[in-house]
Amino acid sequence: MNVKHLTRTLLALVAAGSVLAAQAKPAQEPTKPKEAVAVKAAPVTELRFSVTGLTKDNLSKVKESLTTLSFQTYVCDTCKYEQSTAGKCTKCNMDLKAEKKPLFAGAMPSPDDNSITLSMDQGHPTRLSDIESALKKNSINIDYAKFPIIGKAHLVIRGGTADNVAAVEKAITDSKLFEEVHAQWDATASEIHVAVKSGAMPPTRAKVTSAIEGSGLKVTFADVIWGALPMAKKA
Repeated sequence: MNVKHLTRTLLALVAAGSVLAAQAKPAQEPTKPKEAVAVKAAPVTELRFSVTGLTKDNLSKVKESLTTLSFQTYVCDTCKYEQSTAGKCTKCNMDLKAEKKPLFAGAMPSPDDNSITLSMDQGHPTRLSDIESALKKNSINIDYAKFPIIGKAHLVIRGGTADNVAAVEKAITDSKLFEEVHAQWDATASEIHVAVKSGAMPPTRAKVTSAIEGSGLKVTFADVIWGALPMAKKA
């Protein structure tokens, strides 16, 4: 065998070995980028109610007073974890940043039928008292006989004690205004909070007030809260 023939043979064997090695080595899959964790948006509930004093002249001011209402929350810049109190992120262990966010996803006053429609985010608490305060700045009053207590809400009862919880729950249950009623004592605020759920025909604030006052209990129906009460929530 001459030298040239031997060289060609060796080169052919080396090339064949390289091909076999490449075939034997499993191909590496491309690294997949980490998927971003989606933050689930809280459901939005529309609250529509009647008012007095709304005109075309004060329309813009009324809308501004509602849209500028805000609430404070604490958010992690990295993963967007959010909670209602200051502290550290449970995922990243980073300090949470205080942020102000709009209380309502939308506000639409209508002087044509003297109504206001608010889009309420269920991810944070919305108080009727805050709505009332904003409207009274422009001499707008809510018509309680036409103000519906929609969906799931917490009725705030003041002037009572822990001993009145059962009686308040019975009075509201007996009125048959809500599908679900559960009362408990809030020792921190010294209030009775009644978790309720409305049906297809929500009762008005006026009817609920009558049911409570008609029970003979010396308590006052002071406020309504929609949405999640102050507590940590996951992103």
